[in-house]
Amino acid sequence: MAQPSSCVSPYDSRLFADDLDVSKAYTEALRKAGCLTTEQCSSILTGLELIRYDWIEGLLKFSPTDKDVHTINKRRLTEIIGEVGQHLNSGCSRNEQVLTDMKLWLRKAINALLARVQCCIEAILEKAEQHLGVLMPAYIDLQRVQAVQFSHWLLSYAWILREDYLRLKEQEKLLLVSPLGSGTVAGNPFHIDRVWLAKRLGFTSVTENSLYAVADNDFMVNFIYYSSMLSLHLSGLAEEFVIYSTKEFDFLTLSEQSSKSNRLESDSISMELVRGASVQICACLTGIMMITKSLRTSCHKDWQCDKRYCFETFDALQKALRITANALRDFAKRESLDITEIPLEELQNICPRIDRDIAKVADFRDIVEQYDVTGGTASTSVQKQIELLKDFVTSLKEDQ
Repeated sequence: MAQPSSCVSPYDSRLFADDLDVSKAYTEALRKAGCLTTEQCSSILTGLELIRYDWIEGLLKFSPTDKDVHTINKRRLTEIIGEVGQHLNSGCSRNEQVLTDMKLWLRKAINALLARVQCCIEAILEKAEQHLGVLMPAYIDLQRVQAVQFSHWLLSYAWILREDYLRLKEQEKLLLVSPLGSGTVAGNPFHIDRVWLAKRLGFTSVTENSLYAVADNDFMVNFIYYSSMLSLHLSGLAEEFVIYSTKEFDFLTLSEQSSKSNRLESDSISMELVRGASVQICACLTGIMMITKSLRTSCHKDWQCDKRYCFETFDALQKALRITANALRDFAKRESLDITEIPLEELQNICPRIDRDIAKVADFRDIVEQYDVTGGTASTSVQKQIELLKDFVTSLKEDQ
């Protein structure tokens, strides 16, 4: 009967540091509330640091009775310091503990993803400035409809990624509310100072209802949802990258440096992996939403299966962002020849009726410059976009 209740997986090791940090803070809160002596508190804190060493060195062995990362740590603590280890997290449920662990882990995960999104935006800005004035056709249903600046096309994805960045950043607010001290369903009976405990772990507030607190995994669902939106946008960029680098379109090519590197890391084939990542992440969204359906307040065994979707989403999205940033930095716009640069004699060999006034109707640069409204494809409008996005990136760096 021990095996079915165990949900320990390779994913659990990713939470070990956060779980140890939460246990240390809660131990200090127990001492502050008079539930532990100074000696007991010191013994537990020392034991928890020894467990951290065991995790780092790969010395910890899982037991069939281990239900999650917290039970592993508690079992090992008792093995190290004896009966005093049983006092670890008195009055604290595994569910609230692991939810707190996840919030701490997600803070770091989101910050890592935001840094990669920022790298993609910066790469786009660099290329947009380099190719200012270069033209390309815009497409509707893969049919050419109008000339635009190549930089204008690139910047469209910078604006999309900007919105993705802001959405992910907004999720940090949900990760600053601490559920710790909610107990199993009814709260904590040991007069734990929840506000002090929350601040000790970097939270800004606490949950106001224990049943809600131990049942709330919305922050995980939201993280995966906004990650899935980001992955879909990366997939759209990847699709255009793949199409435009084919012989049929031939707009993009690899730089010399990129073409000498690992093919799977640099060219359009790697961008196909970005498209595939969006499938995996959207599948994670479906998975966690199906776990969440029909579950009411308080904790359920179903919650033991939701963490993996966050970890899988993070891994897939981080890889997709890394590949995208590399591709954006390494690609080159293939040179093209404007019709006005072709000698008139050569044009007349194609059609004798062509005369010097061809430049008045076929100079797409003049046509593009007519669209100088805010958000347009004229050089002044594109330059304004670049300036606005640079200001956005600068503000991000100032906040870091």
